[in-house]
Amino acid sequence: MKTFLIFPPNLRRPRASVLRRDGFTLIEMMMVITILAMVAVLVMPMLTDNTRLRLQAGASIVISDLELAQVMTMAQPDRPVLVRFDNANSRYWLAYADNPGDPITHPQSGEPYLVSFGSGRASSVGDILLNARLGTGGTDLRFAPHGGLEQFGLAPNINLGIPQGDRTYWIIVEIDTSTGSMSQSYLTTGG
Repeated sequence: MKTFLIFPPNLRRPRASVLRRDGFTLIEMMMVITILAMVAVLVMPMLTDNTRLRLQAGASIVISDLELAQVMTMAQPDRPVLVRFDNANSRYWLAYADNPGDPITHPQSGEPYLVSFGSGRASSVGDILLNARLGTGGTDLRFAPHGGLEQFGLAPNINLGIPQGDRTYWIIVEIDTSTGSMSQSYLTTGG
């Protein structure tokens, strides 16, 4: 007599067409890799060093304000506008030459025209070191009615820096004494 074992339906051997897979297909793996690559492209700029961008943005603010003082002086030579730098507090302001301690009113906001790195309209650049070297030992940069600097022998530059560890990254805004045109260059100091 033959004996047959009867298995319940859940213990029967499955047919080849309904076998269960224990892995991923190549297409599924490629989709996951593609999604991870797209996320990496979006996240990486947020994790990278933005020192150079911050310095460039700070230099753009300084240059635009210097150009404003230059244009205002050229437009009204009897009421010249100067830029007064406060290196110790990383700030500067535009003022009339006859009252340099009192910032002029910003034409758009109505606020005093005072730029302090890390706050106000310069908040996006964060804390930046300001080192304005005007060549006279003073704190004021003055333009002449023709657009150049008031003192031709003066070779001013405005240095903006960001310290990181044992290094400081600088962008230097240089002003041509005769034409008043501005240029910029980069420098790294330290370790």
